[in-house]
This record gives sequence, structure tokens and C-alpha cells, in this order.
Amino acid sequence: MSKGKSLWSGRWGYREGWVITGGLLLIALLWQDILGPLPGGMIPHSTVIGAVIILVLTAGICTGLRERRVVPEAIRYLFSPAATICSITLFMGVTLVAGLTTQVPPEMAIGMGGVLHHMGATSVVHSYPFVTSYLYLLLVLLCVTMRRVWHFRRPIRDGAFVLNHLGLAYFLTFALLSSSAIERYRMTITEGDTEWRGLIDGRQEPVELPIAIELKDFRMEEYPPKLMLLDGTKGLVKGKGGTPLELLLDQPLPQSGLLGQWHVTVDDQLPLAAPVMSSDTLRYVEWGSDGATTAAHVIVSREGDEPVSGWVSNGSYLIPYRALTLKDSLTLVMPECEPKQYYSDVVYYTREGSSGQATISVNSPLRLGDWYIYQLSYDERKGRWSDLTQLELVRDPYMPHIYIGLVMLLLGAILLIFSPPTDK
Repeated sequence: MSKGKSLWSGRWGYREGWVITGGLLLIALLWQDILGPLPGGMIPHSTVIGAVIILVLTAGICTGLRERRVVPEAIRYLFSPAATICSITLFMGVTLVAGLTTQVPPEMAIGMGGVLHHMGATSVVHSYPFVTSYLYLLLVLLCVTMRRVWHFRRPIRDGAFVLNHLGLAYFLTFALLSSSAIERYRMTITEGDTEWRGLIDGRQEPVELPIAIELKDFRMEEYPPKLMLLDGTKGLVKGKGGTPLELLLDQPLPQSGLLGQWHVTVDDQLPLAAPVMSSDTLRYVEWGSDGATTAAHVIVSREGDEPVSGWVSNGSYLIPYRALTLKDSLTLVMPECEPKQYYSDVVYYTREGSSGQATISVNSPLRLGDWYIYQLSYDERKGRWSDLTQLELVRDPYMPHIYIGLVMLLLGAILLIFSPPTDK
């Protein structure tokens, strides 16, 4: 581009591209100001319809270019690197707004005060700037891809270019579809019961699902118990680093350790126990029934003081906890054991007539066709003795297409790595 070239004269480059990009953004903001956010039901359908129109338009443009020698500069611009950079910048800028602001459903954004709400910053996917930038990027991606297909001479390098650009367009299309079509349901099941209804967040009426699940058993693994010091006036006693002092009971008995100035010895520990009252004392004995608690017999001493001994327990939904009182308003306590992993042993039935057994755990969902079933929660009041489980059923019919787009991008990147260098 010559130094004295005026705008819109000759070949269109980055100057014209930024003007076009700014104009599209300004028009989209005006639409947003006048019409407000797009209704939730229109996304992604309106965008997909627009994408189809873009596809047809691209095909028409490409066909026309093949049949004529004189090409309008506006059409030629769509096939240029400047259009690619400008369209990607616009789309990434609009997407960045979504990442920097709290997003709410479109029905909540309608009628909310404030400039950010009105201009679509808190519901970006349902705003005109997002749809405009998305369609602009899709049009340019398809145009530059078709241009490279016409001039397909170097199989590896040109193949990588086509896979990257076409894969990105494919990924963006189905990622937008997935964001609206995804279904999420919560299902709460009690041991021995079968449930086929799920709840959507914010709604009270259950929805019948094509999957029924019977809970056979709920199991939980816990981290080892620990002992801590509690100050009656200040809360948990903390060490030099600001973290609470604790003694993890994970060693063979007898186990000893220090909690600040106190020396603690554990000479007995029962993972499943219940308290038993004698004539003047309370002790814990093994008890493997529902509601059992973890208990430990400890001897606590400090230099210059008489040792104190007794039982401490973290309690359960059935048995209250027990602490050991020390001097200086201090108490030795055993907090609740933290869950390490929990499992739901289930039997599933599908509408098609298939059935089977499975174990669902955190980070290990069950997949049935398009459905993913995740371990979500349990009865936290009962803890390890919970007799119910809460599962989340998620269906995303477009996820395979998203994976296809990612695979295309990956293959394009691999081809770029192995492509021969270009001749200078």
C-alpha cells in the first residue's frame, strides 16, 4: 500500500478492515440499544439460520468469482488476511467481555438497569454484537478456506490451512448449538428405590427422563481423623503459619504428637464406635451399626500440669460429639472426617429396554448414549451413613461434533509441524 493511498482506493487492507469492523460493531450496538437482547429461545437458532445464510452466500460468492475476471473490491476483501485478522479480533474482543463480566440468563437481563445490562455485556451470547461478530468471522473463515481450496498446490501446508480454518468454523458452530441445547437434571435417589424423574435448577416440577436408576448402595471413603485444639474465646488454635494446629491420626497405636505446648498420646482408636455409660464414666466400644462414630482415647499433658485423659469423638447424625476439656479455656476436639471419595452402586434401565449395573463416583461418570451421569452429592447430615445420593444427568447431543472440530484443528496443527518450509 503506497504512502499516499486514500481510504477505499485500490486494494482494501487493514485500514479498511478496521473501519469495517468498527462499523459492524457500531451497528450491532445500535441494534442492541434499540431492540434489546435477543430472547433466549432465538439462540442458537437465529445464529444457525444466519450461519446457513452465510454458507449459501459464500457458495454464491465463490461461484461468481470463478465465472468473472473483474471482482468487486468488497468481495475481494473477504478473502484477504486483513479480513481474517479483523474478524478474529472483533470476535475475541466480544468474547473477552463475557469472560470479564458475570453472565446471567437473557430473561434476567431483560429489564435490568445499568448500561452493562442494557448493552448486553451480562448476557453476551444473546447480544447483537456477539451474533454479528460470529457471523462475520464465519463468513471470512469460509471465504479464505475456499480461496485456499482453489489454489490447492501443496498438500501438507494447504491441507493444514483448510483443516484449521474449516475446523474452527465447525467447532464454533456446534459449540454455540451445544451451549443452548445442553440438558441438566438433578436426581435424588434413596437406597432401594428407583427414580426416573429429574429436576431442572429453578423449577419445582419434575421431568420424566428416558433413564431410570435404582440405588443399591451408597459408600464413602474418608480421610483419617484428626485432633485439633479449640479456644473457647478465639476459636481454633493456630500455629506460626496461620493454619490451625492438628494431629492426623494415621499412624499405628500408640501414636504421639504435639499440639502447641500440649503432648498428645493416642492409646486406643475405634473407627466404628458408640458410647457406653458405666457407673461414673463414659467409654466407647466397637459398634458397627448405622450411625456409629469415630472415637479415640487420648492422654494429654503439658509441662508443669497433670495429665488429662479421656475419649474424644467426632459424632454422627445419631451420636453427639465428645471433646476433652483442658486448662486455659482450651478443648481437644475431633472434627468431622473429610470425605475422600464416594460411590453410588446403581442399576440403570433405559427406555430402549437395556439395563445394567454400574458404580458412579466423583470424576468417574456413567455414560449411556448421549447422557452422562455424574455423582453430585449425598445427605451431608448423615455423612458416610447417607442412604441417598444425588446425581446429575447431562445430555449434550452436539458434543461429538465439537470433538470433530477439535480433531480437525489438531490434525491441522500436526500437518503444520511436518510441512516443509516455504521457499523464499
